Amino acid sequence: MRQIDEHSFEFSAELPLDEFCEVMNIDVPKSESHTLGGWIFEMFERIPAVGETLQYGPLTFTVRQVDNRRIRKVLVSLSQPLAEQAGGA
Repeated sequence: MRQIDEHSFEFSAELPLDEFCEVMNIDVPKSESHTLGGWIFEMFERIPAVGETLQYGPLTFTVRQVDNRRIRKVLVSLSQPLAEQAGGA
């Protein structure tokens, strides 16, 4: 994970979905996929193009890199900073 600013993070699409959910403090969605990229693919029901977005609760996912028919990098933007979302200061 690479933090872009207080609202945005870039993730490898190979990150296990449960680890992503733990970092972002969200419930693990029902999915057959085990990775973040696999779950995004599942949500789109196709390979998304670079720049396409997906809204999921307070998170907006933007596909940053697709390579050989696989999602490689994803930008995740929050509607509020992660500390506030987790109930922090």
